[in-house]
Amino acid sequence: MIGVVVAGHGKFPEGLVSTTKRIMGDLREVAAIAPRPVEKPYDFQVRLEKVIEKVSSQEGVLVLVDIYGGSASSYCLQMQKDFPIRVITGASLPMLLAAIHSRKKMKDLDAVANLVEQVGKKSITNMEVGGTRLKISW
Repeated sequence: MIGVVVAGHGKFPEGLVSTTKRIMGDLREVAAIAPRPVEKPYDFQVRLEKVIEKVSSQEGVLVLVDIYGGSASSYCLQMQKDFPIRVITGASLPMLLAAIHSRKKMKDLDAVANLVEQVGKKSITNMEVGGTRLKISW
């Protein structure tokens, strides 16, 4: 099963995983990580590598990151050389739900990453009164 890591700033990663657990129940091979306030960059990178290794499988790991250009996304981009991971920025609840749901059926990391990216894009909408209703399927 494809592992999933949510990485980002503050309590965002933990909150996203916690909310997903409330919706979907217990999650296997899913982890959250954020840099500690006074943590040195190298120490965070080491912890990130350990978290990715912990949830890793033959199918690889999908890493959902809060923001492009942040420390987590930068380290993950470097790690793609050594680990079978895919990194998607702009992490959101719909994206994490799609990742958890789709990895049960799909074993190809690139296919899951592409689907999660599309769900992220489709879930952004300006909801106006009388507007069309949002429908997401995965």
